[in-house]
Amino acid sequence: MSINDHLRSQSLAIRDRLSGLIEQKTRAISIRDAAEESVKQAKTEITKQKNLTLDRNKDVAHVSDKVLEVQHLLEELDQKRQIALESLIQLQNEQHEKELARREAQDATDKALAFVRKEETARQESEQTLSHILSSQNELEIKLRSSLLKGLEIYLEQQTSTIHSAFATQEERAQALKSVEAFKSARHTDFEIARLCDERDEIKRIITGVQVPGVKELLQESLSKKEKTIQEKFPNALSALEAPSIDNPIEELLFYCNTAGKVVLLLPISLDDWTNLANPLSTETQFESVCLLWNMIRELGLRKEDGCFEIINGRVVFSSQFDLETVASQSFTVKSNSVEVVRFVLSSAPSELQEALCNEDKNG
Repeated sequence: MSINDHLRSQSLAIRDRLSGLIEQKTRAISIRDAAEESVKQAKTEITKQKNLTLDRNKDVAHVSDKVLEVQHLLEELDQKRQIALESLIQLQNEQHEKELARREAQDATDKALAFVRKEETARQESEQTLSHILSSQNELEIKLRSSLLKGLEIYLEQQTSTIHSAFATQEERAQALKSVEAFKSARHTDFEIARLCDERDEIKRIITGVQVPGVKELLQESLSKKEKTIQEKFPNALSALEAPSIDNPIEELLFYCNTAGKVVLLLPISLDDWTNLANPLSTETQFESVCLLWNMIRELGLRKEDGCFEIINGRVVFSSQFDLETVASQSFTVKSNSVEVVRFVLSSAPSELQEALCNEDKNG
C-alpha cells in the first residue's frame, strides 16, 4: 500500500465525522447571527414603544387636568352646565381613547420584551452548541493528525522492510521463494492452513477500521498467534509473500518543510538501529542503516553545514538547511559492494501529513 492508501485508511471515519461537525458549526453560526439580528430589531421596537407610552401618559395627564377644570366650572357656572357637560363627555371619551392607546402601547412593549427574552435564550443555546462543536472539531482534528502520523509510521516500517528485503542475499531470496511456493500450495490443499489464512485475512481487514485501542490490541494478539502458527510451518513465507518487489526497487524518501520552511528528510531507520550505530555492527539492519546513510551523504553531497541527523518525535530524520526548491527531484542510490540495492527519490509528503508533522507537538 502507498502512503496515501495508509493515510486514507487511517483517517476515513474521522474525515466523515469532521465534515459533519463543520456543517453543524455552519448552521449554528447562522442561527446565532439570525438571533442577534432579531434581538437588535426588537430592542429598537422597545425603545419606540417606550417613547410612545410616555407621550400617551402625558396626553392622559393633560386631559385629566381639563376634566378637573370643567368640573370646577360646572360648580361655579350653573348656567353653562349643559355646555360644560357636553364638553366633559367629549373629554371623557377622548380620555378613554387615550387610555386604550396607552394600554396598546404597553401591551406592545410587553410582547417585545417577551420576544427579546426568547431570542436571547435562542442565542445562548446556539452559543453553547457552537462551543461544543468547536471543541469536538478540535478533538477530531487532533485524532486526524494522530491517524495520519500512524499511517506514516506504518509506511516507514513497510519501507524499512522493503530495504531489508533488498539487502537479502540471493540464497535467502531463493529459500524464501521456496517457502512461499510451499505455503501457496498448502493453502489450496491443507484445510487447516486454508482456515488460518482466511481467518488471518479477515482479522487484518477488520483491524484497519478499528479505533478502540483495547479491541485493536485483542485483534492484533489473535493475528499474531495465527501468523506464528503459519510461520512455524512455513518460515519467512509471510514476510516474503507480502514484501514489495526486491529487484532494485525505487523508493520515495519522504520529506516535509518545518515551521521555518526548511526541509526535514524522514529516514527509514528504526530507533534501535540508530541508537546502536555507535556500537560494533552486530545486526544486518545496522549494516543496512550505515550503508543507507553513507550513500545518502556521498551522493547528495551533504556537508556539515547542510544540516544534522537527529531524533524528532521518535523518528530518525535529517534536519536540513535546504529550501523546498533545493531538494526537488533529487535522488540517490544505495549500493553495497558496488551493487545497486535500492534507489531513493526525494518526495514531498502529502500536504495533510506535512501539517500533522508540523503540529505534532499540539496533539497533547
